[in-house]
This record gives sequence, C-alpha cells and structure tokens, in this order.
Amino acid sequence: MQSIFTRSLIRILLPVALLAAPLVEPNTVFAAQDGKAFGDWKVSCEVIKSTNRELCHIFQRLKKKSDGKQIMRVELGYLKPNSSPRLNVILPLGIALPPGISIQVDGNQTNRFEIETCTKDGCRASVEVDHILLNEMRMGTKMKIRFSTLNRKKFIVPVSLKGFSSGNANLK
Repeated sequence: MQSIFTRSLIRILLPVALLAAPLVEPNTVFAAQDGKAFGDWKVSCEVIKSTNRELCHIFQRLKKKSDGKQIMRVELGYLKPNSSPRLNVILPLGIALPPGISIQVDGNQTNRFEIETCTKDGCRASVEVDHILLNEMRMGTKMKIRFSTLNRKKFIVPVSLKGFSSGNANLK
C-alpha cells in the first residue's frame, strides 16, 4: 500500500511532469545544438563573452584527399535574430587577394567577393548573403568556390549543399 504522503506527492508532481514532457521531447528542436550534423553540414556554437549570448553557425570543412589537410572552411550564421546570414569562407594562406573568390551554386549566376583579411589561420572572405544566393543554396546540390594562388594557379573547390537547408533552418 502506498502511503498518503506518496499518493499526495504523485498527485502534485504528475500534472507538472505531464506539462513539462512536451518541452523536453527529444525530437522537438527549437534551437541549434552544438555538434549536430545535417548532411554534410555541422552546427558549431560558442558563447560570446561580452554579451553572454550564444551564437551558432553551420559549417563544412573541406580537406585534401591525399593528406587530410584542410583546404577551406565554409560557415554560415546569423549575427542577430531576424538578420541576413553571413557566409564566411576561410581559405589557405598563399592565395591571390585582388581577384577575391567567386561562388556559384549549381549553374546559377556567379557571385564575386573580396578577401577581407588574412591571419595565421588563413584568409577570410565574409559577406552578407542576399535572399537570392540563400535560396540557391537551400535548393542547390553543389556550390563551387573559385580562387587563385599567387602563382596564378586556379582552383575550383566543390562544396556539397546536402543538409544545408535543414541546417540553416535549425539556426533560426
């Protein structure tokens, strides 16, 4: 037999547990989860110390098949709620800066962007993505990123868009 105390506790806690259950249901995701994968894209989150706010982005690392070294990293995230996303492309050192990079999704129009800065980790192009390019990325299958080295050697690096649409939707 259950004691009066146990039955009373169950009567009080059971409704609270039933109300809270939908809030912690594992398949319901309302915010990006650090480390979660969407196809070829993965979520990364960090807390910004100055604002104590968590910022998340989706990214993809592209590596050489021969030695596994990173060729580039492509990231997309939102700096503020309801803002346009920013696309960051981190390229290796030794690239030619003046021509910048160009990005083309499937057979759509080519977009050209400047290299913003270079550090010991690589050179970065960072741009606000307009709704046209974002929709192309959501609907597309492959994005090509073109750049040149200092000795004029041209590279075209294919970036898979598998999982991009779901990953981007998870960030909002």
